[in-house]
Amino acid sequence: MRDIVVVGGGPAGLYAAHSLAGQGYDVLVLDRRHAIGERVVCTGIVSKEAFDRFGLALDSVLSEIQELRLVSPRGSCLDYRHPEVLAYVVDRHRFDNQIRQWAHKSGAEIRLESIAKRVRVERNYVRVFVDSSTRTYEIHAALVVLATGVQDRLQRQLGLSVPTSYLRAAQAEFAIEGGGPTTVYVGQAVAPGGFAWVVPIGEGRCRVGLMTEGDARECFRGLLERLEKNVHQRAARVDFKPIAQGLVSQTYADRVVAVGEAAGQIKTTTGGGIYFGLLGAEVAAQVVGQALKRGDVSGRSLREYDRRWKRLMGGEIKLGLWARRLAGRLSDTEIERAFQAVRGDGFLTFAQKHARFDWHREVISYLLQMPGVREVVSRSAGL
Repeated sequence: MRDIVVVGGGPAGLYAAHSLAGQGYDVLVLDRRHAIGERVVCTGIVSKEAFDRFGLALDSVLSEIQELRLVSPRGSCLDYRHPEVLAYVVDRHRFDNQIRQWAHKSGAEIRLESIAKRVRVERNYVRVFVDSSTRTYEIHAALVVLATGVQDRLQRQLGLSVPTSYLRAAQAEFAIEGGGPTTVYVGQAVAPGGFAWVVPIGEGRCRVGLMTEGDARECFRGLLERLEKNVHQRAARVDFKPIAQGLVSQTYADRVVAVGEAAGQIKTTTGGGIYFGLLGAEVAAQVVGQALKRGDVSGRSLREYDRRWKRLMGGEIKLGLWARRLAGRLSDTEIERAFQAVRGDGFLTFAQKHARFDWHREVISYLLQMPGVREVVSRSAGL
């Protein structure tokens, strides 16, 4: 009998395990992979705010992001330099294993190559049915934390809600000539409903990828054609994955909570989920710890987790989804007009004073108040 079983060894699951084990609870983490941080499909951009907030070491950092270049559908460039470092590009193996070490030192046990095939909630405990590389067995626990990313099978089994929609993403690493800042490409011809990126990671290499409402494979081929003069090496592999979008309506049930991407704790503007996942895990550990201490881990007790994390970031997630979908409806001509309006109307000065890498409400509100952008949006919406 364990106090808590965490299903999933990504940053959110590991941080929840670290926090709960630090409160003295008996915590077991199950992860299906051979190694923590293995085969992660992620650009690996984590804000400086997240590093400062959680006291993360810089050992995993490959490069810094202080400058950004935005490329319009017609190839115009908008260059932006923030007054300080906005974010870091990390090696996810090192980054995830830093949090794994925290969890281990706090007393959590981590079992790899262990798949939670089924979870069943009984009156006084939870049964977790596990397939490992050597055997099939059953674990009993007071509570389960689901940190399963986009794998929503267990959530559906247990009656929790799942993300309302998904974007499709593709990414690979290349040797690219020319260097330059992190570059973002927008336009329906590049990535309908999303955007593409080239992120330097040092030593002449970049992560090249996109997220889209369209066909990720086809869009990625088009992106490589656009970059072919600079790409000097074929990728060892191209990774594809869905990215959760939208506020999950219920992230708790009797003896169960969901954190990270499983809970929809994803920035809907950019698809990044590490910081929001860590924040969600922190809130979950606080509420779960208090519930276990009271001896009440019913859904009624755990509802407080849902309330707290949505108070913290729910508004940002909803606004970001609305803004991204609005932008996704614009034609390339309309995007170009909005782009030119942003270039000449004081936006960069505003951004230098108010932009935050993970929190976009102020920037979105400012953009929608700019006459050129407002005109484009109104015409597109038929207002």
